[in-house]
Amino acid sequence: MEMKFVDEPGFQQREAKAPSAFAQHVGAARFLTQVFKDLYKILAAFPAVKASDADAAFAPVEASMVDIDYILDERLRELYYEELRTVTLCRLGKLYDRAKAYNIYTARTIEEYHNLWPIPYTVIERNSEVKWNNNPGY
Repeated sequence: MEMKFVDEPGFQQREAKAPSAFAQHVGAARFLTQVFKDLYKILAAFPAVKASDADAAFAPVEASMVDIDYILDERLRELYYEELRTVTLCRLGKLYDRAKAYNIYTARTIEEYHNLWPIPYTVIERNSEVKWNNNPGY
């Protein structure tokens, strides 16, 4: 049995072009945004989530809304496994405040002096000509 290939009327062969990386990311971002909006609408059936939260959660961000806490929240979502967050919070002096507000486990034991780490004893020992006072609480 011999196979014949017949062109369908109106069929035009076009050169396939791969979309640019930017277009792929934009498309993926739009798709994920829609998925999350749909998820919020599904969750709206539960009393804890309001239907209007879906639109509010994905509303465009204005410059007036951005402060250091907004940036820290966004870094938490984006860089969760990529950095040691404690270092960033200590550097900004926000470890104590944010742990008390958002972390039920460390909120019981954290103290204000945890914003600073102790000066290592080896540093104090090597600099014997300087009178070192360790950071408060250590």
